[in-house]
Amino acid sequence: MKTKIMGTLAVSSLALVLVACGAQTSGAESAATNAAGTNAPSTTAAPAAAAETEEASGTESASASPAEEQMPQFGESYTWEDGITIKIGQPKAYKPSQSAAVSGDGDPIAFNVTIVNGTGERFDPAMFNATMQSSNVEADQIFDSAKKLEGTPSTTILPKRESSFQLGFTVADKKDLVLEVTPSFEHESVVFTNF
Repeated sequence: MKTKIMGTLAVSSLALVLVACGAQTSGAESAATNAAGTNAPSTTAAPAAAAETEEASGTESASASPAEEQMPQFGESYTWEDGITIKIGQPKAYKPSQSAAVSGDGDPIAFNVTIVNGTGERFDPAMFNATMQSSNVEADQIFDSAKKLEGTPSTTILPKRESSFQLGFTVADKKDLVLEVTPSFEHESVVFTNF
């Protein structure tokens, strides 16, 4: 009987702890999901206070540095330390052909992408990846061989050479574009914007 009471007490205590933890988590989640505008950072005072504390103590947060980096714009280039450069052209209105693979609602756009190999070694562009968001909604990529939107090139790029191709997406708002580009698995992604 004593064992049964102790077991019931232990289970009740565990349930109480889990409920208390759940209440704290759900409050944090609801505060984190209330974004302040389209693709805009939160305007709460907590992150600013944390940054001031870090500056006063002389330490830096590793997660703070990517947010502080200047993001390149469409029409600009980004060069990684190894010498790979990606240039993203300005997005333009685009009318898909009848044979195009188009999904999603929104406006179709297309833009040029140029990969420049400044590494001194061969570069395989097959693992190049690009994803897009528009008005906080993931955009769908368009494939249209009739209009040269065929995805990434497959031919190795020799040193001091480049490869150009076009990408297309269906977007919710042409004035609110976030393009995340990764040249390969060995490179970190970079975000291009148009705002």
